[in-house]
Amino acid sequence: MKRIFFLLFASILVLSACGNDGSKNDDKRLTDEQKLEKSIKNEVGEKNFSKIIYNENDKIVAITLKDFSGFNKDSVVREMQDGAGKAVLGVKKTKLNIDNVVISVEKKTEDNKLNKHNNIILKMSFDKDLIKNLNKDNIYKIRENARSYANNYWLDPNFK
Repeated sequence: MKRIFFLLFASILVLSACGNDGSKNDDKRLTDEQKLEKSIKNEVGEKNFSKIIYNENDKIVAITLKDFSGFNKDSVVREMQDGAGKAVLGVKKTKLNIDNVVISVEKKTEDNKLNKHNNIILKMSFDKDLIKNLNKDNIYKIRENARSYANNYWLDPNFK
């Protein structure tokens, strides 16, 4: 009886060790764009990630985020800026040579006819130096004042 338990335990250990190697190999087979997408989704969450476009020749990543909410306009903007900071941190974690990250944030809006639309509410871009210097200790600065750290920053003036 002890032999059976020992063999069962040993086979479980062998199978679990084999499974870990497979996931590492899967990461190695990902394209650069897939690595970026995986890392960004890991940072901002699946709910807030919309899409990514990676231009390998120009070393530019365009990221679209979505569905941030808050109690008022200022808290929503802060959440969108926090998502942007997390997305840039996700780009940095891939260790790819990226020169510029452009982030757009979509939000559901309603027009005066009560039609719902997904509109880009916030756009910003960050350069290579900021990408290099961003870390978990200073990411809050993007959340609180992204306008100061972004190369380009645009907030829809009609956003309420």
